[in-house]
Amino acid sequence: MSLFDKVHNHELSRRLADSGALAVTSGERSWLRLMLEHHTAPSFLGATAFDKLQLLLQEDEPLSLAHLKEKARSRERRLYAPYLPELAELIRCRSGMRITCEGKGGLVRHHALGYPYRLEYAMSTKEWYLLWLQANGRPLMRTRLSRMHGVEPMPMPPKEADRLDRRIAALRARRRANAVIELLPRYNRELSRILYALSCFQQEVHYDAESGMYRITVTYQKDESGYLLLKLRFLGKRVRVLEGISLQNELRASALKALARYGINE
Repeated sequence: MSLFDKVHNHELSRRLADSGALAVTSGERSWLRLMLEHHTAPSFLGATAFDKLQLLLQEDEPLSLAHLKEKARSRERRLYAPYLPELAELIRCRSGMRITCEGKGGLVRHHALGYPYRLEYAMSTKEWYLLWLQANGRPLMRTRLSRMHGVEPMPMPPKEADRLDRRIAALRARRRANAVIELLPRYNRELSRILYALSCFQQEVHYDAESGMYRITVTYQKDESGYLLLKLRFLGKRVRVLEGISLQNELRASALKALARYGINE
């Protein structure tokens, strides 16, 4: 490729990025056209986005899968959830809501009033959750979208939404915990892999030039400690928990149980 072509391609890519446009290949367009034929596409994308993509891709042929043979298919998990677009719109507008949802023990609660705060996707359970505050003053709730049976908007004054946002932020701060994880120097080259394993959590990375060690400060919610422990056990001898007494105790207890299976008691 000549120097002129390189400069031209760079300038073209820069202008596309500045304008928010995305260049796609014909193969990618065919793949996207195939995805639109999936029965979950309208619910996952929303009616507006689905209709617009169909209009843009109406002249493209779907990607052919005739040459592929599927074997040992695993159970399909839904990446979308019912009422996901409706709840996202309520959160964007900072509106109240009235929902019907299923609680613990299968008890269905009808027309519960509340304020939706945030939608979260948990990697550990592969489920969407709604964080919301009940109107009767109970603690912050975390409900699976798969257990919801209905949602309706309820108008709310902006000042009331501001007050509830401050209250929810205070409640979440009480549930927040920090842990400091040290990366052993011999595994410094695997820093990107370790950060990717912990990407579900808020991170701050610090490097000590004298010792050549990385320390990662991880911020997590207390009810997510089990998932963080799962990631730490996966990383194994590459990391060490310096601060976080509850995590240290859990890791020590699980290690002692594993040694006890082989008759080693320490």
